[in-house]
Amino acid sequence: MQKIKKIDTAVSEVLGTILLLSIVSGLFSVVAISAMNLIPNNSSPSTIIVCQVNDYNISLIHMGGDSLNVDTMITFLDDVGTSKSIVVKDYLDTKSKSDNLWGVGEKVVYSYRDFIGKNIRVIINDIPTHSNILLTSITVATPYISVTTLDATAIAQNSVKLMMTYNLRNISGMVRFSYRPTEGGWTNTSWISKTGSGSYNAIITGLSSFTLYDVKAQLLYNSKIIDGDQKSFTTLSKIYNPPLFSNPTPTNGSTGLPITTASLSIAIQDPQGYNFNWTITTSPNVGSSSGVGASNGTKNCNVAGLTYTTIYTWTVKANDGHKWTNRSYVFTTGIGKVINTSVSRISPYTISTNPLTITATSDSSLNNVTLHYRWSDDNSSWNGGLNEKYVSVSSNTSNVDGITEKGTETNFPNAKGTARNGTLMTLQEINTGTVGASEWLNGYSLGATYAGWTRVGTTPYVSAKDYPTNYISTASNGAQIGWFKFPSTTLTGTLTVNISVYCSDADGSDGADVYVDYSGTGPGTKAGTVGLHSGWQYDTIDLGTHTVTEVNNLQVYLRYFKSGTASNVYVDHLRIGVSIPSNPNYELDFEYQWTAAVYSQVNKQLCLYLTSHTGTENLLVNYWTGSAWSLLGTITSTGWSNFTATGLSSSPYTIQL
Repeated sequence: MQKIKKIDTAVSEVLGTILLLSIVSGLFSVVAISAMNLIPNNSSPSTIIVCQVNDYNISLIHMGGDSLNVDTMITFLDDVGTSKSIVVKDYLDTKSKSDNLWGVGEKVVYSYRDFIGKNIRVIINDIPTHSNILLTSITVATPYISVTTLDATAIAQNSVKLMMTYNLRNISGMVRFSYRPTEGGWTNTSWISKTGSGSYNAIITGLSSFTLYDVKAQLLYNSKIIDGDQKSFTTLSKIYNPPLFSNPTPTNGSTGLPITTASLSIAIQDPQGYNFNWTITTSPNVGSSSGVGASNGTKNCNVAGLTYTTIYTWTVKANDGHKWTNRSYVFTTGIGKVINTSVSRISPYTISTNPLTITATSDSSLNNVTLHYRWSDDNSSWNGGLNEKYVSVSSNTSNVDGITEKGTETNFPNAKGTARNGTLMTLQEINTGTVGASEWLNGYSLGATYAGWTRVGTTPYVSAKDYPTNYISTASNGAQIGWFKFPSTTLTGTLTVNISVYCSDADGSDGADVYVDYSGTGPGTKAGTVGLHSGWQYDTIDLGTHTVTEVNNLQVYLRYFKSGTASNVYVDHLRIGVSIPSNPNYELDFEYQWTAAVYSQVNKQLCLYLTSHTGTENLLVNYWTGSAWSLLGTITSTGWSNFTATGLSSSPYTIQL
């Protein structure tokens, strides 16, 4: 480039000409510029500088004209007032700056990410001449970067795996996920530094069950956040409640049932309203029954062939595809009729016939005759056989240990006597643990808030499953109705609670958010969403454990939720399920006393005859030492159990079963 000489008549002089060349292609831009001195001075240099921009790298190349001193300062000024200044010698290679000049072909490259996407003015100051050279504005183009939200995977009840892909080209940035319950506030994961392109995923925990969530991937660069597409997922529902049993007939522990009893029955109800498979079996086996894909109702089992004084166990099982329920019940048949018998007399007392024949006479019911005998040489004293002394138990009212008896005892007088007579005493364990129970509390009243909801029938419209007689519906986004209140529970202790809603949606995409308050005064919190299906069904939301006061104050309102094109959501029945778990602990504790026990005999035995029993447990027999119980023996099977009467050294003699 040629300098322009001074003209005397000019007001000012031009020290250089201006050449502008701007090329923008993709992510690459070039600006070729000649320098112009802002302060007239004959000694100012005349130089051509070409500016190239590649991503966030700004290159200034000396293309001709005067060389510049290496102390020349370059200032970059963006359109919001941010400036950065550098000295040329700090950016030239060793060879280029060896002559202390910035000459033709030598290049200064400056990188600054904050200039991406901005218009930049470049000012070059020649230090020796104090000349400012102004370059035309350049644009640092934004490189094409992107982030894509992928579908969530590994969706569980309280957790999910979120996934994304990103493309940062050759710059650095950060990525994260942002998620929320639909219509709730956003929660962000921590920013993670990334470079180039790739994928990223994160496991999110602590989510609410059966809840619709929104999620989007985010990318941060140059203080700007780019959002990926917003996607949704729904966490899995809570654990289902198992089928419930009620009204067993005969009731558990029933005694004295006739052997003509022909049927057993029990009511089975599935809390979710699902169909279930069921079986009833008996032990000893007198009958069984079963059903597949059954609905709620009473189930029966025909029985036949029962025998007198027998304990029967009948076991009921039900499975709704999610949970099993297994319960056993016991009943005992009666003793039947008393058989009168007679035995022929032996006369004379001296009999030489061998074998000796004795005849027992009765009606056709007589069988299994057992002979008990004793013998004598002189008809005045007994030599053997039944020369023992038998003492019947006296009392069942002693309480030597001061502990309340446990269990059920019936017909104690039948256990008295010195021989079996066909009459029985029955003992039944008692459950000293927690007995499970459950109940449904149907909505019975409705407050005054029902904006946007259509109500059909009689308030509160949702107290029973009776569509289309009574129901509520809406297709108005944000419409809410409540509060629905429920009767007080009859259960006590720590209660397990759920909400069950019989509902449907016209196209299966919309629903109702369920809000629950335990104080009776509001405002309540969201417990879940129901109705995201086109068919009628019960949707159940687990509320965890609560006190009786919280359950009695519990109230609910519904708020319409729209995820697609608005369609009618219908609610027919709203109820609260309340239950307490079963934690059985069966115990038996009874005392029996001989107030006139014979303790002077050399050989002393305690004899007990067990006719029948159920279960697999053994019966422990203890005796009272005077200060504590000590084990005498264990009854493990039916029939006679004879134990050495340890501790029988005085009267009374007391045992414990």
